[in-house]
Amino acid sequence: MKVYIVGIGMDGRRTLTCEAKNIIDTAGFLAGAGRMLELAGTVKRSDAEAFVSTDLKAIAEVLKQRANKADCAGRETEKREASAMSRKAAVEDVKQPDVTGKNSFKCEMKSDKFIKCRHKSQKLSVETDRPAVVLVSGDCSFYSGARLISEYLKDADGIEPVWLPGISSLSYFCAALKIPAENVRTVSLHGREANIAVNVKTNRQVFFLLGGRTDAAEVCRHLCEYGLSDVRVSIGEDLASESERIRTGTASQLTGVETKKLSVLMTENDRALRGVPSGIDDQEFIRGSRPMTKFCIRGLSVAALEIESKDICWDIGCGTGSVTVEMAYRCPDGKVLACDKKEEACALTLNNARKFGCDNIVTLQEDFPESGCEYPVPDRVFIGGSEGRLEEIVRLAFRLNPGVKIVATAVSLDTLYMARVLFEELCGGCRIRQIAVTEVERLGSSDMLKAQNPVFIIENVRESVAK
Repeated sequence: MKVYIVGIGMDGRRTLTCEAKNIIDTAGFLAGAGRMLELAGTVKRSDAEAFVSTDLKAIAEVLKQRANKADCAGRETEKREASAMSRKAAVEDVKQPDVTGKNSFKCEMKSDKFIKCRHKSQKLSVETDRPAVVLVSGDCSFYSGARLISEYLKDADGIEPVWLPGISSLSYFCAALKIPAENVRTVSLHGREANIAVNVKTNRQVFFLLGGRTDAAEVCRHLCEYGLSDVRVSIGEDLASESERIRTGTASQLTGVETKKLSVLMTENDRALRGVPSGIDDQEFIRGSRPMTKFCIRGLSVAALEIESKDICWDIGCGTGSVTVEMAYRCPDGKVLACDKKEEACALTLNNARKFGCDNIVTLQEDFPESGCEYPVPDRVFIGGSEGRLEEIVRLAFRLNPGVKIVATAVSLDTLYMARVLFEELCGGCRIRQIAVTEVERLGSSDMLKAQNPVFIIENVRESVAK
């Protein structure tokens, strides 16, 4: 049994594809939220069974039950057809040549009966085989329930999910704004949380699907908080309907705008970063009395972490937040937990997070780790200052995630030795590099060399690599 998962577009039948209209019109079973059924104009259909629900798992169970019934009906049909064929064959076997055509007439009668029976069975089969349709909003491939319901049906016997695309809100809004969609970054805030500022900071155009706790005004206020008040913002409501409304202005101009719950928002940032910053100049950071991991060491350490877009990262001993910021740029769909026991360090880190537009940074002021506290499971950990608690930090990280990648810096041989012993015990080994940076400074009329303290960079070798 094919189950068609149909994207109904922006305004039901008016924006349905022809194929989707045909499938819906011939459906024997329709499922989806009440709003989806209404938009598709199917609620008044008397010849199709409808199941109204927003619970995709419940819809999947109903479809499985229908598939089982169809399978049973199919087996029953096969039995009837086989029986009819046997009767026909028996008549033909005993048939003698007869110029009067009586036997021929009898056979025709038997055949006609078989055809009628077959016709009835075909009717039953057609009823069973009429399309089963699940309706989802917009396009089934763009933040819809199609993926989830397909997962629920993955192991169901006799069910083949088929996706039929619709016009997505992204496609429609880009066309309305005359913006090519191929380079637009998409973020969903529809019933979920996501990072806003860091995506706008690192992408020229970002499309936000709204509908959760974060509305358009909140997005604009958030952008202003993170230094992006002059970003161009377009807000779309009731797209493709008679009450469609599109408003455009800067983030600072739209902080008090009132919108309907189901809205979309597009940002255009002409000053977006063209690449992921690596080795940001030390002078760019807001500085205080806290130590800072310098340009060269920071660049190598963050590179060694191999951070991915959705990673959860820890920065232990965040200081001014220089490493925190560079980690945050590399995980726009993740989070960075920046920990330091000094209040000034956490304040500096937050200030730098706002300056650099990184809203995926969370600070934690404590002597990390505190006993009894729960921490997010880390994918990547940077330890720039352990305050004598290196072993506790490393063991906690490995306990939460045995596959974690850890990079630590050390200036003392004691810290180097402890890190090496821990990594050899917990993951089979480590890589150690010593970096000695010497800068050239102008003193009077001469250029002089100014050496910095040598620093060890220690990274664990994960088991899959070690083997």
